[in-house]
Amino acid sequence: MRPLAALLLFALPASAQCVRVERAADRPGLLWTGSGVVVRSAAGESYVLTCRHVVPDGGHALNVVADRPVAAELVATDDRCDLALLRVGAGLEPVAQLAESAPAVGGPVTFAGFPGNAFCSTAGSVSRERSPHMVRTPFGVVTLFEDLLVNAVACPGNSGGPVYDGTGRLCGIVHSRCLNGTQGVPPAVCVGLCDVRRFLSPYLGK
Repeated sequence: MRPLAALLLFALPASAQCVRVERAADRPGLLWTGSGVVVRSAAGESYVLTCRHVVPDGGHALNVVADRPVAAELVATDDRCDLALLRVGAGLEPVAQLAESAPAVGGPVTFAGFPGNAFCSTAGSVSRERSPHMVRTPFGVVTLFEDLLVNAVACPGNSGGPVYDGTGRLCGIVHSRCLNGTQGVPPAVCVGLCDVRRFLSPYLGK
């Protein structure tokens, strides 16, 4: 994540279900940014899935901006897998559809997000799944067990963005770069489909 100059969550037409999440930093006038994905929209409100470390507490006001600013509320968090759910009082479309199963090793995936001031998608492939990885969060170093390791570069601002399988369905959430010993460019560690589905189930029936 990186500091910016506004507290907004942007939904841009080019990004489809992917949104940009921003919250106030401790220093006045600065913001931390991440990404998120719309997982439900009905009856004039929407739910956005992101990483817990993107919105570490509910003490800062959050807004969603599509065609106008809309307040966002922190609904649920899970420190174990570092996920968070936001609710906004506006319909955001389209909504991401969950994959039926996790992609196989070697399978193509694409992750999306806002590593800078513009939307960006990155293609890669699954190099490993369900292998424990240590990841650093504001709450300390945690271990993700149900994760995907993707051969693609995750940059600051990608955290919380969607990972799509070869059919365009949501199969994970971008978390961070791998902290384990790797040579060359470190792969991206992503929260896997199992944890995403488990986290969303009580709230959205996914």
